[in-house]
Amino acid sequence: MPRMKEEYIRDFKTQQIIGILRYRANGDIEAVEFKSRQILGFYRAATDTTTDFLGRMIAKGNCVVSFIYNKYHEGK
Repeated sequence: MPRMKEEYIRDFKTQQIIGILRYRANGDIEAVEFKSRQILGFYRAATDTTTDFLGRMIAKGNCVVSFIYNKYHEGK
């Protein structure tokens, strides 16, 4: 099974890693909080939508990285 690509998301000021974007072969992207490894949401390529963890549509298009920044700033 091929390894999925991961991209680390950092806080601009501190350069601390705050999240991970996991890219799947089918074009889907999973947003994960770094510390807890909690899945925050998904970009679904087939429907070109961003959904939260429960599958509720948040936006048309890809704005999955916003889950990571929102979760990070929520904890500050």
